[in-house]
Amino acid sequence: MAQSTLFRGGRVLSWAPVFLAELDLRIEGGEVVEVGPDLPALNSKIIEVEGAILMPGMVNAHTHLYSALALGMPAPPVESFIEALDLMWWPLDRALDEESIYMSAMVGTANALLSGTTTLIDHHASPSFVDSSLSVLSRGVRKIGARGVLAYEVTDRNGMDGASAGLAECIRSLGHQEPGFIRGMLGLHASFTVSDETLRQLSAVEAPLHVHVAEGVVDQDDARSRGYGSVMERLDKLGVLRPDSIIAHGVHLSDEEVNVAIERGCWFVHNPTSNRNNRVGYARPSRFGARCGVGTDGIGSDMFAASRDLFFEARKESHSVDIAAFLAANGAMASQLLGVKLGSLEVGSKADIVQLSYCPATEISSGNIIGHLLFGFSASDVRNVWVEGEQVVAEGKLLTVNYEELMDQSREVSSKLWDRYLIELER
Repeated sequence: MAQSTLFRGGRVLSWAPVFLAELDLRIEGGEVVEVGPDLPALNSKIIEVEGAILMPGMVNAHTHLYSALALGMPAPPVESFIEALDLMWWPLDRALDEESIYMSAMVGTANALLSGTTTLIDHHASPSFVDSSLSVLSRGVRKIGARGVLAYEVTDRNGMDGASAGLAECIRSLGHQEPGFIRGMLGLHASFTVSDETLRQLSAVEAPLHVHVAEGVVDQDDARSRGYGSVMERLDKLGVLRPDSIIAHGVHLSDEEVNVAIERGCWFVHNPTSNRNNRVGYARPSRFGARCGVGTDGIGSDMFAASRDLFFEARKESHSVDIAAFLAANGAMASQLLGVKLGSLEVGSKADIVQLSYCPATEISSGNIIGHLLFGFSASDVRNVWVEGEQVVAEGKLLTVNYEELMDQSREVSSKLWDRYLIELER
């Protein structure tokens, strides 16, 4: 029998319901097996956390790991959402090769773990290296020590052969999974970059779909130009909305369209930082209901920062949002997709644990924990991280790889990637 580990003297944080309580945690076999005050040592290994906050590993509900090497990339100025796609992201994804995909996965995942995020729900594109690209991503994610839900975005923008290759990669990934750690999904870039025929091919595969929907008005305009009343009507009529599909953004969906997706059992993911950066508008995420999480859309890996952006964006628009509900939905989404209990530190949950070194100047309790999350917590407070009971971060340092060496390698790989990006940009 595996030895159990007792985390003693900590304050356990939960999002659903919100509470902070002085409790011990006992884990065994990668799961939380006992929670309570003053648990007996028994034969457990003891970890004294001395009042530190223990929280469940965070989930990034929509990201693009391939953007990890884009920081500082020599891109031209962009003035609109479509220009950002045409001049930045699409030339970059065409420039990706196996080496840069793997490095992007490792860098993005390393920064996620160091920020307290243990599960990444990723949406990938690399039209010059499609076959087995999701396997390359999964190797990088697992090398660093995190969990991943991975999809390749199917699109017609690189020709019908490219669309077929993307769909084949999604289907291949559905059969090559690591239970509880890596799971494949169908992926679709967005409705406006695919034909009805491509959507019909996607609808024939029984799996949930991860797709950008109505991020910009172009999605709605395109659907109407094809004879549909709206983008959601198009996706629904062509059969790609199914339970546990992920709708990212949803900025320009009508309330009626939102209700259709809710009725189909879809998840929504709000991406406040990206929406502001791309100036696409405000999604009014409270209308998405209980099945709405929050993501970064590839702009970093810091879910503490994403939570703050969610709050402040809502304040700017005179809306209110329940931050804890979004974080709880992230955990519920990851749990449903990976088939293990994540996002909490209850008995039966996987032992994805983040220990914070947060030392507040004021009292902290269940009643004001959200205030501390928004105005106190930061990624720099992440001290130790465990994934399924295995420690991957110790005293702020990655244990799975040498971070400084990884960054040295990344600068070399990113330099070559940027050279290829500039060539693609000229095409």
